[in-house]
Amino acid sequence: MPDASLSESAQKQARLWTDGAAEWAAMAEQVEPPFWDLVLDAAGVYDGTKLLDAGCGSGGAMTRAVLRGATVTGVDATPALLEEARRRLPQADLRLADMEALPFADREFDVAVAINSLQFTGDPARAAAEMCRVAKLACTVVWAWDDCDQRLIFEAIVSLFPKRPSGRGPFALSLPGELEAAFSGRKFTVRDLPIGFEFDSLEIALRGQMAAGPTRRSVEILGQQPVESAVRAVLEKFQDAHGRVRLHQRFRCLIADSE
Repeated sequence: MPDASLSESAQKQARLWTDGAAEWAAMAEQVEPPFWDLVLDAAGVYDGTKLLDAGCGSGGAMTRAVLRGATVTGVDATPALLEEARRRLPQADLRLADMEALPFADREFDVAVAINSLQFTGDPARAAAEMCRVAKLACTVVWAWDDCDQRLIFEAIVSLFPKRPSGRGPFALSLPGELEAAFSGRKFTVRDLPIGFEFDSLEIALRGQMAAGPTRRSVEILGQQPVESAVRAVLEKFQDAHGRVRLHQRFRCLIADSE
C-alpha cells in the first residue's frame, strides 16, 4: 500500500526500488565506497558534521560519513531501502519522507547531500529548495551525460522500445544547465567527479544493474529477457581477461550555499 504522505512521484519510485532493494544494497556496498568518499570530500563532511542524506537509499554513503565522525540522518521514499539502511546503521535517524517536503527545521544540518536522487523527484527545484532550507550547504550529485559508461547501458535499454521514451530516467538532470536550473537564484559551484566502478564479475554487475529502479521499470514494460540481454551485452564490452568489469563513470556535483 503506497504511503499517502508521499507525492505521486515518490510513491512511484518506492514501488520501483522495492523488489531489488537487497540486491542493490549488496552491489553498492561492494562497488561504491570510493564514490561515496569522493562526494563526502567535495561536500566537506568530516568529524562533527551534521549530515542529511536526502534519498539515502540503503545507507551506503552514511556508513562512510559515520567513519569520518559525522552524525547522520537519512530520508528515503522506499521502505525496503530504509530497512537495508537500518541494518547498517541501527542508531541513525532514518525516516520515510519525500525530498520535496523534508520533515526538519530550517538549517538543522550542516550539510545535505542528494546522491543520484534529485533527478527522481517530481519537482527537482522544490526538492533543491528543501535541501537548502534544512542545511547550511547542499551537495547534489547526478550522472554526467557524456563520458559516462552508464549512459551506454541506458541507451541500450532505450533502443529496445518501439518508440523512444520522452524522458531520460536517471539522466534527467544530466545535460549542461539542467542541474543548475534546479538551484536557480542561489550561489553554487559545479565540478566533475570522475570515478571507476569495478565489479568482481559480470554476473555481479548484471544483478546490480537489473535491481535498479529505472531498469525494473523497463522490465515491467518490455520483459526480463530482452532488457537483461541488452545490459549483459554492454557489460561484456568492459570485462577484462580476469572476468572483472570496470565502468568509467563521471558525475556532475553541484554545491550550493543556502544563504
